[in-house]
Amino acid sequence: MLPPGKRSRPESVGSRFILAWVLLAAVAASHSNTAQQIDNGSFEQSNAKGEPQSWLLQARGLAFDLDDSTSLGGSQALRISDSASGGSALAKQEIELGESGFPGATLRGSIRTRDVSPSATLVAILEGPDGRIFMDDMRDRVVSGDSEWQEYRIQIPPSTEARKLTIGVLVIGSGTAWFDDLALVDEANQAAADPQARDYVLEAVSILRENYLHADDVDWDGVRQAGLAALPDGATREQARAAVSMMVQQLSDPHTMLAIPRESEPPSQQTAESVEPLTAELIGGRIGLIRVPRVPGGTPEHVQGKFADDAHQAMKSIDSADLCGWVVDLRDNTGGNMWPMLAAIGPIAGPGTLGRFVGPEGGEATDWGYREGAAWVSGDSEKTERIAVSVEPFRPANSDLPVAVLISGNTSSSGEATAIAFIGRDNTRLFGSETGGLATANNGYALSDGTRIVLPIGYMADRHGEVHFPGIQPDEETPADTALDAARTWLQAHQSCTESS
Repeated sequence: MLPPGKRSRPESVGSRFILAWVLLAAVAASHSNTAQQIDNGSFEQSNAKGEPQSWLLQARGLAFDLDDSTSLGGSQALRISDSASGGSALAKQEIELGESGFPGATLRGSIRTRDVSPSATLVAILEGPDGRIFMDDMRDRVVSGDSEWQEYRIQIPPSTEARKLTIGVLVIGSGTAWFDDLALVDEANQAAADPQARDYVLEAVSILRENYLHADDVDWDGVRQAGLAALPDGATREQARAAVSMMVQQLSDPHTMLAIPRESEPPSQQTAESVEPLTAELIGGRIGLIRVPRVPGGTPEHVQGKFADDAHQAMKSIDSADLCGWVVDLRDNTGGNMWPMLAAIGPIAGPGTLGRFVGPEGGEATDWGYREGAAWVSGDSEKTERIAVSVEPFRPANSDLPVAVLISGNTSSSGEATAIAFIGRDNTRLFGSETGGLATANNGYALSDGTRIVLPIGYMADRHGEVHFPGIQPDEETPADTALDAARTWLQAHQSCTESS
């Protein structure tokens, strides 16, 4: 059974999970556009400061400028680039819709990237009097790494309740991204009507109602009515998907999402061919510092494997018999795919069962863990490997060294799973602040056209079966920017570090 008080979902679950929400909430002023169109979507016009006219800009660690060396059709494009160690940046416009609501449209825009990790995306948000109705930030189809100009699309459903449409471009992490030719277009007459659109929406309602972790807390009649109301006359399949996406978002749970079949996406939008690597370095001469970045969901298996391979090589390069402790930094790990991260960090967490998935009422648990370079999950009668290294697995010179794990409010989802892998390990202590509160087990359910609805169906527990929801608590609470210092102080006082080398 779950511990008392652990089953209820927080009011703002995952509010610290997506940097996009932080940026949007941080913007006090706004530029509003009274027509249902994007002003200066080609970024050809600039103000006295040299910034793109009509766009509201918000950045943390990244910089905006207008680049005349690359564009599509015009003379310049919007460029967002990192000036130091990365950050986040949002350029947006807000379109006031009035009492008539929003008739539905497609946001189209082109993106080019260089060394972007983890993401560059378009963003579209519909809001009504009672809050957000729809959002798509391309989280399941981000643009990353290196890519040439490619058009991307977000289908925005109609809504009579909508009063404001926010559109924008977003970069999270590091690298350089260019954006151009943003427009709202009506594509309803360019695709054939889908006679099964209504059945498609009802199929999605059935899946949600039968499988969602917090189904008892949802007004399903309201969700159903909202989904059907979002279907215009002669709705296309894309419009039906947008209606389903809107219903999913009404659950207000960051772990619910719609994953569109890859064949319906532009080729460069389908998969990322590189991810930010794990890094390992010595600090203070005898302590190994490991920074574990997120591995985005949808990353191809061979890229996941390379991430784990490179991680084992990186940790091996700093290991020695003189090492006296490890620091595992998860403060900026917002989640994604837990398996390559588990395969990467397994040598430090140790072999065997490192965590469990448990159902909403406790019930039968599904174990997961690490052995000899592989992350595994238990099946009916055997352990199934999810990701395994192709190189010689890293084996620490001393497997009993103390480990300090750094966490923060940004540590979420699979980042939390990685932290959980260390809970219950001997000589291990967590430093920082409570995590994002998204430590749930998720599963995908296929609709008739292959589109998958991803839903939380259970909770994550540590190796001893203790559930950590809605957030992981540190053993020593400290601000994020001083967590490393606190961890070093603890390690340096440990017997393994006080002994002479």
